[in-house]
Amino acid sequence: MLAFCSSCTVYREDKAQEKNKILLQPVCLNAHVDKASVTVGDFVMFTLTLNHDPALSVNLPEAGSLITGLRIIDAGEEGPRLIDDRMVHTKWYKLQPDLVGSYVIPPVKLSYTDQRGELKELQSPQIFIEVKSGLQDKPAGASADIIDIKPIQELPRPLLRVVLYGAVVLFLFLVAGTVFWLSRQRRRHRAAAPPKPAHQLALEELEALNRDQLIEKGVIREYYFRLSEIFRRYIERRFHIPAVERTTEELVPDIISSQEFSSAIKAEMRDILRFADLVKFARLCPDKNTTDTEYRKIVRVIEETKEGAAIPATAGTTANYSTPPSAN
Repeated sequence: MLAFCSSCTVYREDKAQEKNKILLQPVCLNAHVDKASVTVGDFVMFTLTLNHDPALSVNLPEAGSLITGLRIIDAGEEGPRLIDDRMVHTKWYKLQPDLVGSYVIPPVKLSYTDQRGELKELQSPQIFIEVKSGLQDKPAGASADIIDIKPIQELPRPLLRVVLYGAVVLFLFLVAGTVFWLSRQRRRHRAAAPPKPAHQLALEELEALNRDQLIEKGVIREYYFRLSEIFRRYIERRFHIPAVERTTEELVPDIISSQEFSSAIKAEMRDILRFADLVKFARLCPDKNTTDTEYRKIVRVIEETKEGAAIPATAGTTANYSTPPSAN
């Protein structure tokens, strides 16, 4: 049985009428945004709310994987908690568009068993967001004005002024030529030195992350944001798979279909990315042992897939990996 939770739609009614309409439904699922029309670079708050009878066991689904075309800047949740004899659970996502266009957040679906034991399904409303350019249009008719060309006028050209202008122009040409020559020399010098391999860059970035001591400071979420970004940059540099600007659900199919990984490494890469998302967006707080294990997984994958390494058929274990700071 599939139905829209129409009782959760906000009408221009007083609070008593809205509350009565909610109580008519055992479970209500609603989704909305604070702005349906924004400009590029602006922020949109997408909120998903579950309201249900406390006697029923209902879980609010995760909507992050359904959001495409918009970057998830931040996410969080509130509840579930009892409000006016109803269980209320809310998840929110802070989104940012980068391109002009129309975007759709599809309905979020959930299933639950009612008091009669029947399986029910609900889905939230579909959300439309229009992203416009932040540039101001020219006033109407501004480009239609035609200005007549002024007649040519003879200007006096004293010899001294011409000589001075010529000297200035010659000096500028000399400066520009010198800058251009020095720039080419620097580029040639840089080109002579081979770039660092992807695994070396990633391991150096991991060491820099450890030196910042985010775990000791209790900044677990920021630690995982940076840890995930280092791992994604390694995948992009090493295997030329776009990874930094894509969601995990967009990236995993490319990893699974790649012929450059063994099945065990594919599974481990997928688990690393998904666990990092749980900490970043679902506010999971891992303990010390879990944090150490995830760090060692990333180091192991980098070591086993670096340039010149033979990728094993199954994921092995490697000894003496450096360990991140202990979580408090």
